[in-house]
Amino acid sequence: MEELKEREWRRLIEAIQEGKCILLVGPDASVDPAKPANGSLTNALAHELADELRNDPLIVNPDDLAHVAQIYHQRKRARGDFEEIVEDFYAPYHSQTTDTHRDLAALPFSLCVNTTLDCFLVNALQEAGKSPQRYYYHFRKTGVAHLAAPDAEHPIVYDLFGSRTPPDSMVLTENDRLEFLVNVIKGTPALPSFITSQFGDDNTSFLFLGFGFQHWSVRLLLHVLQAHGHRGRSLALEDPTSFEHSDWPQTATFFQQEHFIEFKRLSGSAFAAKLRERYQAAAPPPGESPAAPQLPEGAPKVFLCHNSPDREHVALVEQRLQELGIDTWRDRQNLRGGDDWDRIIGHVIEKQIDYFLVLQSPNMMGQIESYFHKEITLALKRQAHFAEGFRFVLPAILAPCTGLDKLAAWNATDLTAPQGIQDLAEAISQDWQQRRAKGQSTA
Repeated sequence: MEELKEREWRRLIEAIQEGKCILLVGPDASVDPAKPANGSLTNALAHELADELRNDPLIVNPDDLAHVAQIYHQRKRARGDFEEIVEDFYAPYHSQTTDTHRDLAALPFSLCVNTTLDCFLVNALQEAGKSPQRYYYHFRKTGVAHLAAPDAEHPIVYDLFGSRTPPDSMVLTENDRLEFLVNVIKGTPALPSFITSQFGDDNTSFLFLGFGFQHWSVRLLLHVLQAHGHRGRSLALEDPTSFEHSDWPQTATFFQQEHFIEFKRLSGSAFAAKLRERYQAAAPPPGESPAAPQLPEGAPKVFLCHNSPDREHVALVEQRLQELGIDTWRDRQNLRGGDDWDRIIGHVIEKQIDYFLVLQSPNMMGQIESYFHKEITLALKRQAHFAEGFRFVLPAILAPCTGLDKLAAWNATDLTAPQGIQDLAEAISQDWQQRRAKGQSTA
């Protein structure tokens, strides 16, 4: 196996620990659990269809499911017939999983994007005692799924190419693949804002397992999903045959330069086992958490106003602010069960904090009705009591978005910029020093 360098292991494990790594599982990662050496299930299904077509001369590549499915359709066979074949093929594997998926399920991914039609990843997560939330994209029907906020114990598994239920959502033929790409680009239907915001966050890195980068559609898909230009380096584990294609050097160069994706000629199963082993070795003992940063005496306290689907990203911002000497207040971290939510939040905003930070994101922009709107309204009322030149409400951009109209009067700090959080902490510290120098009363 082509081993990763130590710094590559360290970078990957840190991204997973921080909740900034998205897992993308492709067709080459799904094999028959009883016969893993026989290749991917997607290839096996393609061969089964090719056999039914008596190896039609139009079939150029019997390993390419979309290609074979397209020929099947051109022979004027009803899509319903094809859907039944797909269902019959995957039915024996419905409750199964593989060791590779078990190793991945042991890691704290909160978002997993799946491009296969099996249930291996969901089954593995359930085996691990987690409660996965499964959603799918239907490229033929309008309507956007509103995803519940995920975490390591309740991860989202998003079936990007549809689901066997309903069968018409499956991306099967080459025409389906084109229609899928066109509809994703047009946003009809649109992908959930949580998915696009996670992909668009340039602090995010990606772990691709058997994704199939030799296909042209993958290049376009990743561009549409904004999985490019990220600061964090991503890793792709590809089947060795991918490296044998004549145009592979050009493909690899494009993704390495544009997407910062490093390709490794590795066994997916061996890699997943090694990653699990290394992650568990690097994790703190059960019940032990990293020590909170020591805050200076009299540090300003900042309320972190956010939309709950962004909480993992917000936790990273909170940690960094504390490291820079800024105290924080976050609702679900500071409230206890049984607390009177309205009374406590109102009192905190009016009396207990020094600044009110609004962490804006596409998730927040998409909410017409949410509790954070009430929090912002209370904060704006308090802002009105401050002298000119002093700030209480601090808008910030957590993930790329236009920002809330009610905060348009103030410049928002762009936290997606390399020095964004540092700049925010410095602005707070400077304002705080000016307040104290003038002897103004504070919360």
